[in-house]
Amino acid sequence: MFMNSLIVGLLSAMAIVMLPNSAFVADLPKPCSHGDQLKVVSLSIHPDPLPDTSRVEEWLLRLRFNSEAECQTVIRIIETERDVVAAEASVLIRSGANEIKLAPAPDYRFTANERCFNVVLTATEGKIESDDRQAFCALRIDNRWWTMR
Repeated sequence: MFMNSLIVGLLSAMAIVMLPNSAFVADLPKPCSHGDQLKVVSLSIHPDPLPDTSRVEEWLLRLRFNSEAECQTVIRIIETERDVVAAEASVLIRSGANEIKLAPAPDYRFTANERCFNVVLTATEGKIESDDRQAFCALRIDNRWWTMR
């Protein structure tokens, strides 16, 4: 009895390993492309307002996707004329409103009186550029707080 179970187990494992990769590829979402109707709605920080000497705990990105099919994209938040300020993340975008939380870059802190950011979405053909591309800005208030409201 034990030998029969062992043989069935081994045959099942071999069948899974030998299945063509295409059997699994069908379940993966397609990469987002320039033709997808993907719109950045807002970008915010948590906490907001942020004390002047503190680091951002997380970035909150809201996207709208007007498509029936899901797509996969890589998202980066970049400070205008500087570096990436949030961990690059590969995310699944679903139809409708999407709320995505991104981890901040470990050593990033706001400086000056205003910092502006762009959201970069990567498609199969390169960066997805939106017609209404906008920068999202954090402002320093009362010389001790930062807000993106």
